[in-house]
Amino acid sequence: MIRRRDLAIAIAAVVPGAAQVTSTDKPSEDDLIAGAREEWKASADKLKKVKIPIGTEPSFIFRP
Repeated sequence: MIRRRDLAIAIAAVVPGAAQVTSTDKPSEDDLIAGAREEWKASADKLKKVKIPIGTEPSFIFRP
């Protein structure tokens, strides 16, 4: 039987450099913003495809 600790040690031995990130691997701020915009547009397109009946009530009611 393998224990979690033994499995973690085995994985760490196989992939020693996977957790290390160098400064050259970081994407630029413009790339991050462009990626976020693409994800937002994809999510908005998915939401547009969902049909919700008119009689559907919201899951909460705002009462000031």
